[in-house]
Amino acid sequence: MADDFIKIPSFLNENTNIDNEIISPMATCDGSCMDWCEHYDECCQYENCMGACETCQSSCESGSCQSGCQSSCQTTCEKACQDCEGAACQTSQSPADNAVLTISNITTNSALATVTGLDSTVPYYINLVWYLNDVYKGTTTTTGSSSSKQFTGLSAGTRYRVYVEIWNGEEQIYLDYLWKNFDTLSLPKLPTPTLDTTQTVKTSNSISVTINAVTGADTYYARINGGTAQTSSGRTFTFSGLQPDTQYLIEIKVSGSGYEDSDWAGYYATTLSAELWEWQYPKTQGVGFNVTPEEWLAFCNKINEVRVANGLAAYSFTTSTDYIAPGKDFYAWIWLEAANAINDLGTGVASACLNVNSGDNIYAWYFENLKTALNNAISS
Repeated sequence: MADDFIKIPSFLNENTNIDNEIISPMATCDGSCMDWCEHYDECCQYENCMGACETCQSSCESGSCQSGCQSSCQTTCEKACQDCEGAACQTSQSPADNAVLTISNITTNSALATVTGLDSTVPYYINLVWYLNDVYKGTTTTTGSSSSKQFTGLSAGTRYRVYVEIWNGEEQIYLDYLWKNFDTLSLPKLPTPTLDTTQTVKTSNSISVTINAVTGADTYYARINGGTAQTSSGRTFTFSGLQPDTQYLIEIKVSGSGYEDSDWAGYYATTLSAELWEWQYPKTQGVGFNVTPEEWLAFCNKINEVRVANGLAAYSFTTSTDYIAPGKDFYAWIWLEAANAINDLGTGVASACLNVNSGDNIYAWYFENLKTALNNAISS
């Protein structure tokens, strides 16, 4: 900044008694002129204004330097700045002083951030450095009054913070910053699912449930007593290895693309009391050990109940009256169906029971072995 110019009145000379006189500047208009030149230096080059400022200063020095001189200096320098390279620079404010940040076009996963109000008359380009939740997201450049940045890949129903720095792009001078929070839209929520209770199957050690279909859902969930959820595009879930006569909490929910997950819904279900298998007639004597068609079919049904409770598929037993009926022969392959179906449970079917051939004798302990192996699975 230029030094203030102090003019000593001409009536003062070396013979003057300085102690009895007051020496004061007539005006500091010349300094003010120089101040104005520097004031406008952001608009146009300092040296381009110097001529006007020097002219103004000379007028003050050579004249009586009236009180209106400072105003004249200001007017003269402003005019000079207006003429500099055609830039109509009226003030020294930052081109970002009137900038405003807005967030628009907000969806569940995107938003558009826009800075407006930039001064487009400045003779340089402006860089805008964008951050989202303090993570750098890129830089945009403009010579106009606005610039935008699109943010994508956002999470639904989430708050984000946009922060943007504004820079003089040519000289890499930091000018200002703006910030704003916004929330992405929430996804529509799927309704809470319900159970089709007519499809619930309970045994002494398993519970199977079926969820009613939900429009928009593509994945179904089920868990028992707060454990890890099973997931499937299907709607039926089986929980095995449970304790007999015990109450369990089964919870279900659904999810789907483009939707928020449903709430969990809870249902209580109690396993059946453990019902061990017992032959209706003792298998110790009698023709064919008193195996009736009704007893054999009940035995096969019990085997399948236990298989399903342990996560196995039901066995395809022969049930046709062509083979299972009063007076029909008891074939080895009919026996082996039961033996193999129980053996899949891994609970101790004897080797002899698994190797019966046509014409072989069936002994009483064979029946006892199948019963024991089946009951081991029921009790486990």
